[in-house]
Amino acid sequence: MKSFFIAAIILFAKSISINAQQVTTIIGVIKDTSNLQRLDGSIISLINTKDSSLFSFVRTDTSGNFRFTKVPKGKYKLSATHTGFHPYWLSFNVIGQSVIHLGEIFVRDNS
Repeated sequence: MKSFFIAAIILFAKSISINAQQVTTIIGVIKDTSNLQRLDGSIISLINTKDSSLFSFVRTDTSGNFRFTKVPKGKYKLSATHTGFHPYWLSFNVIGQSVIHLGEIFVRDNS
């Protein structure tokens, strides 16, 4: 019975530790520089610069919006690509904010 009680305390402490880890939501919108249109279907990649691993990638919605959720603390590079446009790169740090709003990200067409 005593070992069950100790195991329950350890599991409870671990669950508090896991829930205490701060995660961040990153949001933004992709637009083109020529006519300021929002670009749907752009590919947005989030790369952890610690080991150059891909954290996640998403496509923008029909309004050009994107969102990454549950991003842990760290240094990241964001890549925004769209057919017919130059790629866009942005480096930033996640330090425990609940939301990082990157605002409007403008990509330049290839012409």
